[in-house]
This record gives sequence, structure tokens and C-alpha cells, in this order.
Amino acid sequence: MIVSKSLESARAHLQSKRRFRSGFSLLELLLALGITVLVLAASYSTFRIGWLSYGRLDTQSLVYHTLRGSLYKLNKEVSAAFLFDSGSAQDTKPQAIALEGEKGRMSFVTLVTSRDKDGNTYVESAKIFYKFENKKLLRAVLKGRELLKADAKPVYETFLAHLSSFEFSYAPSPSLSSKGLVWKDEFSGKDEKDKGIFPFAVRMTLTQELKGLPSLTLTKSIALAS
Repeated sequence: MIVSKSLESARAHLQSKRRFRSGFSLLELLLALGITVLVLAASYSTFRIGWLSYGRLDTQSLVYHTLRGSLYKLNKEVSAAFLFDSGSAQDTKPQAIALEGEKGRMSFVTLVTSRDKDGNTYVESAKIFYKFENKKLLRAVLKGRELLKADAKPVYETFLAHLSSFEFSYAPSPSLSSKGLVWKDEFSGKDEKDKGIFPFAVRMTLTQELKGLPSLTLTKSIALAS
């Protein structure tokens, strides 16, 4: 009887020990799962932040290069601006078209490449108009016979959109002040003092809106041929 009781006591102790070991193993498993979940959550959060940052930087880079490309086109057009005489030899008062500009608009005559009905390219004179309106920089072109019509109305198309601001400014001469060139908000080739001449330089300053990012501001100065 004593031996039997001892065996039963030993079995009970062994079973209790097994249950304790099983419970401890389950606790370890739960802890391990919890740690794994935390690590995965932290990794996902880090990856998501990194991905969003990359996406924002990629967007900013794309916008920057788009703006640079547009300003390059504008630069190319303005740099080739020239004084255009729209009158004929019989006119007593020929109409000369020069560069005119204000803070929010500018127009000038330059050379553009066009195509005829057969697809052949040729170069012709054209009057280019730019104006800033409703957060857009708009562009219009008059060429061919339209350029010679005093009452011709330009049709504008969007050149750049989502702009917080866009400003033209003009340096009438190469004269320098203590701060560099003297910039003004307007220039008119029709004024007696400016007649038949161009500003020494034109400057463009624009600010582009970026969703979820600071606005991007670019400034471009264009020196005109004298």
C-alpha cells in the first residue's frame, strides 16, 4: 500500500510538472508572437514612411524638371525677340511691335517653327503672349496674317498650372545699383523713352503648389540681345 501511494504521488507530481512545462511553453509562444507582431508593425511603419517620403521627393523632382523645361522654352522665345515692323513701305507711320510687359503679363515678337499642310517645317514671325490668371500661366500665339491685324484677339492655352504666383520684372538697362540690376514691374517699347529698344533683361519668378510638400519657388533671368 505504501509503495502504491508513493507511485501515485510520483505520477501526480510528474503530471503537474508536465502541465507547468506546457503552460510555460505556451506563454513563451505568446510572447514570441507578440514580439513578432510588434517588429512587423514597426517594419511596416518604417517602410510606409520611407515609401511616402520617396514618393514626395519623386513628385517634387518631377515638378521641378517640368518647371525647368517650361522656363527653358520661355527663355528660348524671349531671347530671340526682335523689333517687328508690321507696316508696309507705303505706310507713313509703320507700326513697330516691341516687347511690352507688366507684372502679370508680357508680349513680344519672336521666331517660331510651323508646319504647312504637307507637313513641311518653316520658320516665321509670331507674337507671343503670356499672362498669369487664376493660378495658371497662359500662352497665346498670333502668326502669319493674324500678326498684321491690329484687332486680332489671341486665344490663350494653359502653359503652366497650379501656380501660387508668377511675376515678370524688367531691367531697363545694365546699370547696376548696390544690389545689382534695377528691376521694374513694367516695360513698354511704345513709350517714347523706350521706343525701339528692349529691356536689358527679363526676370521670371514663380511659385508652384505641391500637395503635402512645401511650395517650390524658381527664378529665371534672361538677358536680351541688344
